[in-house]
Amino acid sequence: MDALKALMYYFDTLRFCLEAAVSVDFGCDVPGFDQCKIHCSSMVSPVERFLDAFKCPSNALAQANVDCNSFHVDCLAVAPYLDEVDLDGRCSIALHVMRFVNHVPLLPEKDIYVCAIIAAIQRSNWRSLGYKCVMSESIYAPLQLVPLTVNERMSSQESKHVVISVNMDTCGEPTRYSSLTKSALVEATYGEGVQNCMALMLDQLALLYPVLFERRANPSTELARNFAPLIVTSVSGILLNATFAGVDVTHFEAGNPLYGVQSRLELEHRVLDIMTTLL
Repeated sequence: MDALKALMYYFDTLRFCLEAAVSVDFGCDVPGFDQCKIHCSSMVSPVERFLDAFKCPSNALAQANVDCNSFHVDCLAVAPYLDEVDLDGRCSIALHVMRFVNHVPLLPEKDIYVCAIIAAIQRSNWRSLGYKCVMSESIYAPLQLVPLTVNERMSSQESKHVVISVNMDTCGEPTRYSSLTKSALVEATYGEGVQNCMALMLDQLALLYPVLFERRANPSTELARNFAPLIVTSVSGILLNATFAGVDVTHFEAGNPLYGVQSRLELEHRVLDIMTTLL
């Protein structure tokens, strides 16, 4: 039965990444599963299939992509079955996450909670939209958004749902998995790429669903965003002009800000994270 459930999930999500020229049919005559018929062929694009599956128009889709050094990240997100007219502010939200590597679905196993994709989504700046992101008990909706402030009206509302699809294209490079089951990714740079993509997604979600995701005015965050690039410029200049003897090497050790930094952009994100935490 577990194998059948895994196959059902695999083929159900596979239809969101197959090209139109590829056709896959999945059926089963085992009692309890005999009603499951999945047809993975369609003449429309994978994005259109994604929208159709959740009955969402194209103007309700948040979409972003980011190019990194050795991989590419594509993210999609919708809030299906959402009527903002009947919505009274923020409420709890279940985040359903579909993960793909090179357009191949990753199965939701227990190690999903250590996957770089899930960790990056959780670390994204949901607080700017008025939520904190916590782990849930469902491997199909592994994350949950909880309002930072809850009043009686919010607590009486039913939970809403947001579906997020993340595809990691490793561009022909070896993919780093957390185990032989290949159901989770483990690589710090993967997480950074997903976080960069999610930052673009959060901006779009705030525009697409303004009642559910009303962006919070946060002077501290704006201050950090304005000054982080200036600090990085200063630090870069100091490092370029410093001699080896004049540099405190402890800054480059594990756990410190300069450890493993490969680019100015990466350093800027680290400085921004530190400033946001301190402020």
